[in-house]
Amino acid sequence: MLADAGYGHEDCFFSAAVRCHPEGNRDPTAAELDNCRPFLREEIETIEPRAVVTTGKHATESVLAIEGEAIDGFLDSVLDPKPCPSLGVTVVPILHPSYQEVWISRLGYDREEYVDAIRETLAGVR
Repeated sequence: MLADAGYGHEDCFFSAAVRCHPEGNRDPTAAELDNCRPFLREEIETIEPRAVVTTGKHATESVLAIEGEAIDGFLDSVLDPKPCPSLGVTVVPILHPSYQEVWISRLGYDREEYVDAIRETLAGVR
């Protein structure tokens, strides 16, 4: 999605909220997210990105937890930029790649419209 929106590997740094893949393809636990958050914070501070594009609920919750913030309903937060002042970035939640086929239409987009919305949202982040 990011490549289709015009952001290639030279424009993006990819990381994960959890440093090890949970066994059995399950959601990460709160403890796993908490244990990995200092590493995530350090990466963000080192890279100094213009925006942090979080893919999915767990990544979004983990980055916003650095600010002591929470979301009430992940789908309502998709493409809704959130300031993260302690990191000096804006967080832009998008759908996790494994759930795009299910949720894009439920957000009222087709794939092309969703890519355009990502592009427009990121272009507005300063």
